[in-house]
Amino acid sequence: MHGNLYKPQKNMEPILLCSLYIDLQLSIACMHVC
Repeated sequence: MHGNLYKPQKNMEPILLCSLYIDLQLSIACMHVC
């Protein structure tokens, strides 16, 4: 039961990091286009 409580927090971290990384890539791409 305790393992299930901690899983969502651990799974959220990579998703947040990926979203931040994608945002950085998009901003860099926009800078190159502009």
